[in-house]
Amino acid sequence: MRRTTAWSPLVWTSLLVLCLAMFGCGRDEESNCVISVRAGDSLQTAIDRADAGAILCLSAGTWSENIVIAKPLTLRGTPEGQAVLRGVDDGYPVVLIEVSNEGELPVVVLENLQILDAQGGSCAEFSLRDNREICPYGVLIIGRADVRILSCTISANRTGIAAVGSAKLSVSNSTVTNNDWEGVYVAGASEGTIVDSELRENGSAGIAAAATAVVTIRGCVIEHNTGDGVAVADYAQAAMTDCVISGNGWSGVKMISGADVTVESCRIEDNTHFGIAPLSGVCYSDEPDYVGRVRGRDNWIPGPGEPGGNAGGALCPAYPGEPWPDGFLSDKPPSTDP
Repeated sequence: MRRTTAWSPLVWTSLLVLCLAMFGCGRDEESNCVISVRAGDSLQTAIDRADAGAILCLSAGTWSENIVIAKPLTLRGTPEGQAVLRGVDDGYPVVLIEVSNEGELPVVVLENLQILDAQGGSCAEFSLRDNREICPYGVLIIGRADVRILSCTISANRTGIAAVGSAKLSVSNSTVTNNDWEGVYVAGASEGTIVDSELRENGSAGIAAAATAVVTIRGCVIEHNTGDGVAVADYAQAAMTDCVISGNGWSGVKMISGADVTVESCRIEDNTHFGIAPLSGVCYSDEPDYVGRVRGRDNWIPGPGEPGGNAGGALCPAYPGEPWPDGFLSDKPPSTDP
């Protein structure tokens, strides 16, 4: 007769905990999805029907529609990034986020998505007086919202991501590439944090900040953009740490007007103009004086004749001297790349 062993409830519980910890046994990977959206379903309809704070999980597939998000929620694609949002309406962003909320910032999350092909060369709405622009961007954030873009690819739009008004934007582990204008544009009183991302081969700057925006850039690769790697204008503030800014068509970093810039432990090389320069009469004829401030230290920025040298010069005006702080340049490259 075969002998059977009766295990105690404690043993069974221990085995179950071990299985979950090691292999995810019995775990529903979509257990936190409130709504599952399949290719062929209307994504806008699913968004409109969802409650605030809902998580919408998208299957692999393509949604050819321009969507509007007016409430806090999460759009989550597959881990492999096989959920594609593609624009169809001329002049409109693929994803427009405009949430009316006077209290706590509503959180909108875009995760594991491809956001592509905003259509048209002109904006559906544009008013400097009203500070409103509805343009063919990949993602456009208007007004107040906390928007988090995680592990996304944003490509082939007019501008990849634009945050205007008083938005809070974070971009991490994402690729923003081959957009006609800027990869990421942050303006108005918005805040932007861009971390561990690639911004390359865009038709203007990789990242641009204007008005009184505040931008933090950390661990990014910003390369082969047609314009500057990073352009900071007006009275915007930008802080760059542990970045590689290389091979851009103009300068690696450009400051305009009263921009406040901090650059630390960055590698800035192989740019067509300068490594870093203000857009001022000293470096560019017929331009007004730069009245902003530069801070930072330990940057590797070679000049002409050096390996990886920036063709127009490492810094303009020359270092040492204003506006460069002591210790701004290092005599060797950073020990690690982003």
